[in-house]
Amino acid sequence: MPDIRLWWESLRFVDPAYFILFDAVAGLFAAVALIIIHKFVRRPKKSKSSRYKLLGIDFKWVGAAFICLVSVFALARPQVSGGYTVNYGGNVRVAVAFDKSASMKSGDLKPSRHAVAVRTVTDLVDSGIFIPGDKITLFTFAGHSNWRMPFSEDLEDFKVKLAEIEHPEVYQEESQLYTDLAKVLEHIPECVDKQDNFFKKGGRVLNASWPPDNTIVLLISDGDDWENTKLDPAVRELKKRKIKVFSVGIGTRTPTEVTFRAYNPDFPEDVTKIEQVKIKTALNTKRLKEIADKTGGEMYIVDSASSSVGNSLQYAVNSNRSHIPHLTYSDKRRDIWWDILTIGGIIIGSLMIVKARG
Repeated sequence: MPDIRLWWESLRFVDPAYFILFDAVAGLFAAVALIIIHKFVRRPKKSKSSRYKLLGIDFKWVGAAFICLVSVFALARPQVSGGYTVNYGGNVRVAVAFDKSASMKSGDLKPSRHAVAVRTVTDLVDSGIFIPGDKITLFTFAGHSNWRMPFSEDLEDFKVKLAEIEHPEVYQEESQLYTDLAKVLEHIPECVDKQDNFFKKGGRVLNASWPPDNTIVLLISDGDDWENTKLDPAVRELKKRKIKVFSVGIGTRTPTEVTFRAYNPDFPEDVTKIEQVKIKTALNTKRLKEIADKTGGEMYIVDSASSSVGNSLQYAVNSNRSHIPHLTYSDKRRDIWWDILTIGGIIIGSLMIVKARG
């Protein structure tokens, strides 16, 4: 009841001048009523086997009067300030998992794998593929995984978080250096569940809906997984939630050398003991393909600065949209004249079916 009262109080009409037509509609209703009453009074006396329909052929006049009434409301353009509306689907949640390990500093793709990876994700966001209701989130990972932002429709906030990803001047610990793909794949389902459970419990208090949209992962990495941790537990959790992973391999298969500065692991607290570290790295698609295949996704490769997987990523997003009708809350003022016409059409259609069967 409180929701209905708030909805009614927020109701406004953009063109209330059309309400002057109510006089004509009232006259039409009065005329129809008089005709029906007149026919009812003058009909022959009912015999034992006779039957009379309540409206009979005059039903069409009642329908016409009702259509006029609904049309006046529609012409006045009713609006409400917010509330729940039926969304007929078409939305998707995208989790971008971005590799920021030391190997992504490699310059085999100019200016670096990292820069090309950022450009690939930014181009996808700017492509216009995301529609109202779609949500996106960002994970960064190396040896550990970090959830940088919750699922959100705010694409600008996402791009800010993406631009903030950078490599340190001096690496402080080994977890920043090497990639562990299993860690981030285990972390993503945990975070998805956390946000889903939060809105299931508090969504009504927050006036926010949380529909069961399909979730996909865009895994952006060179696949140079030094840890080689078993993927089965992570894949099992992803498949349980029907989350597909689309892997994007960044880099060339030709080994290159990356040089960076790091604290000596034997003296982690001694800032004077900084070493020059060199590692060899190359694009490794084996793990990336395994992850994509086992979760029902696909793998794409960016192996040159001019490579583009934009169309493939857009297809991955569009082909995994949810098409389940659900309620969506919005605090924006919106027209509801179409809703009124639809309700009126349903009522009239139902009456016509009843009359035809009778």
